[in-house]
Amino acid sequence: MVRQSSSHLQSFKIDSDYHLTSIQLSDILSWMPSLTDLSIHVISTVLHEGFLAQLTYIPHSKSLPTYTPEKFTSSVLLPRLKSLEIIINFETNVEEFIPDTDSIIAMVESRIARPSSDDNSHDDSLVDKLYHLTVLIPYFRDNSERAWAEKFRAVLKKRLQKHIDQGFTCTITLAEASNSGYEL
Repeated sequence: MVRQSSSHLQSFKIDSDYHLTSIQLSDILSWMPSLTDLSIHVISTVLHEGFLAQLTYIPHSKSLPTYTPEKFTSSVLLPRLKSLEIIINFETNVEEFIPDTDSIIAMVESRIARPSSDDNSHDDSLVDKLYHLTVLIPYFRDNSERAWAEKFRAVLKKRLQKHIDQGFTCTITLAEASNSGYEL
């Protein structure tokens, strides 16, 4: 069913619960090259297994898999992605399965950074610019998870500030004891 209608999907929400691996998620999304809005509810290990690397745009890269070559020559998964929402569930000890902050930031920066007009390394016809990122962490089991999330938010804000000043929007909501959150 997804394969039949996927080429026209622009928005998709998936709750992977505890059963979907990053390989399975990438395979599902590879059938949706026109997707512009993605919301994924994942366990933190999915963000460790290479999923973010497949979303990272590397100009002129031949090393990444090419998705739907009959339609796109981009080597990046979801080349039309403009809005990404990630809801992270910590399912085990945070020290073992903490999402890689650098990989998340590298993926986001690769999708929003635009080189100077003299540099032709970013072909806008192959990969659309990401305009919005939402990260939601709905609960923490312990203070180490909260500490990671607060550090992640601070690093993300610092690294993305110049893009935020130019119109990129980024919201990070962390669970509170009262169930309220903060925004970046």
